[in-house]
Amino acid sequence: MATAYRPRQRLALIGLICALLAGCSQGSSSLPRVLRIAKSSTDPGGLDVEASVRDRRVVKDVQELLQDFDPGLRLHPTSYSELNLVREIDRQTSSGLGPDLIITNGNTALALQEQELTQPVPLTPEERSRISPMALQRVTGANGAIAGVPIGQYVQLACYDKRRLPKPPETLRALAQASGKGKIFGFALHLEDLYWTLGGFQATPALQAALNDEAASTQDNSRLVAWLNWLQNASFQQNVLFLSNQVVLGEQLIQGQLDWITCWSSQLPKLRGALNEHLGVTILPKGPMGQASPITRLQVWALGRNSSRRQRSDSLKLLGFMVEPWTQKTLALNYRTSFPVNPQVAPIVQRQLAFERNVTDEHLELGLSDKPSTRYANAVLAAVSTNPQRMADVNGVLSSVVFGTRTPKEATSALQNTLRGEQP
Repeated sequence: MATAYRPRQRLALIGLICALLAGCSQGSSSLPRVLRIAKSSTDPGGLDVEASVRDRRVVKDVQELLQDFDPGLRLHPTSYSELNLVREIDRQTSSGLGPDLIITNGNTALALQEQELTQPVPLTPEERSRISPMALQRVTGANGAIAGVPIGQYVQLACYDKRRLPKPPETLRALAQASGKGKIFGFALHLEDLYWTLGGFQATPALQAALNDEAASTQDNSRLVAWLNWLQNASFQQNVLFLSNQVVLGEQLIQGQLDWITCWSSQLPKLRGALNEHLGVTILPKGPMGQASPITRLQVWALGRNSSRRQRSDSLKLLGFMVEPWTQKTLALNYRTSFPVNPQVAPIVQRQLAFERNVTDEHLELGLSDKPSTRYANAVLAAVSTNPQRMADVNGVLSSVVFGTRTPKEATSALQNTLRGEQP
């Protein structure tokens, strides 16, 4: 009796399991599919809680835009300091738990690709047509692989408190004069944040020559010395401050400790929320030999290495969705912090946002224009940002100039040596 019962019991159990599995397979198509996203933050120490909240809100809004496109897709974002992002992605990828997508700037995307922590992005000719060729060039590695898809670009501007500084300086000389009258100016001591000042001294060719391992002309060398001389003289002025990063600059502008700072368009929501109508935004001052040379920071979405086949397919569809004209225009005009990379949309949004901020279309196009100054900037900053040791050496040289431990002439040689891959 017992012997006869066991086979029937086993058959019943197998039937129950099969029924359950069938039910699961039928319902699995309705379960949400989740993409894990790692997003870099320019806040180095977790100081800017509001910025993290805004970042999450942006991803949430992208999620809402996705509802009509793919209602079953869910995004799960986590923020990491930009300084620690590469190390964190390396740790997660080594454990097999890396993110499906990584949102960061163009130079970090190249660094991740160089260390084989991301997967190159395959793009069809149609997909390429939706992205500025210059933006694609900035995220293409030496091997021709695309490190990530550019989604938007942030521009560098000057932000100031209208109550304390009714008329912002249009030249570096006017800035020095205003500081002598008690107005307080703030800069971030980092090559990427200071690069705009090079244009006013026409000092970029000397850096480009060093990067190419070529000898700079006497004239180009003297211009680089002149730029570093300005940097040192500015640091010696009582009311010109060089601080560690943009987050601190923004906080001190809000608190009234600074009257004028360099800023990125990504900072505008927080500054606008704190200063309201008292926030002034304008272009950066020109130097004695020409206009400022501001750069743009690309926002790039890269592919992680640990995704399943389904997650990879969903990630690629999402990347395509993010560069569609409607998506680009909607996100740019909703937040007014970044500018599109889609050539169909960019001119419309640029004109509207340029008018609002009292800046020129040309200023906003600098990061994606095929000009010598732009090519120099992209090449130099990519070479520095993708090499942590070189970045530390370059910023160390700039710090030594600001603190007076190197003369501008000594710093010129040290910078050129660093860009050649030698000891500063």
